[in-house]
Amino acid sequence: MGNKSASSQGKAAKAGQGAQKRSRDDSPPRSSAAPTVVKKKASKKSSGGGGYFEYLSVLPDQEYGPFVVHVKEEWRGVNGFQVFELQGELLTMEGIVVCNAREWFCDKGLEPPGGFKKGHYGFCPVSKHFQRMKKFDGTSIYQVDPIFKKMRKIMPDGSTKNLRNFIEIQDEQAKVKAAYGAMTRGEMLGGQVADQEDGEGGSDMEE
Repeated sequence: MGNKSASSQGKAAKAGQGAQKRSRDDSPPRSSAAPTVVKKKASKKSSGGGGYFEYLSVLPDQEYGPFVVHVKEEWRGVNGFQVFELQGELLTMEGIVVCNAREWFCDKGLEPPGGFKKGHYGFCPVSKHFQRMKKFDGTSIYQVDPIFKKMRKIMPDGSTKNLRNFIEIQDEQAKVKAAYGAMTRGEMLGGQVADQEDGEGGSDMEE
């Protein structure tokens, strides 16, 4: 991304089978700039009076920081990963990246009929707040592009109810594979998360 500020553009899923679905309380193990809305309908019935769910690609509802996938060697066999949103300056010191970050978890409440398709998991932020001074091995994070989406319910009378905003990761499985490749090569800040040299960067981090 070449920009060390979060102004340009987070719990996620630890691997069991790629992205592990869970509720917000479970413990852990393409920026869509198009002005048009793309609809993806599901025939899933709700328990509250029928209707069905609809999944829309939308413009982001606010400004977000850069998104990364976080990988670990022990997750490699299942292509496992977590998703984080970063905020503020990134400090790199002796191979360690320090920054504000919040995890985005694979929310099973977003699961469409028949389950998530591989590479199309839905992620929501665990918290409104960012963890300060989160440390990552610099070879374990790789920048990705979010696809911003909305889940809403269409009622039998035609009225709609917005339920959840979330993201998918563009080219998710390919990006995760690239993240593992970058880690194998010892590549720092894969996907150009930041353009800082080791030891450079300010220390003013926002909450």
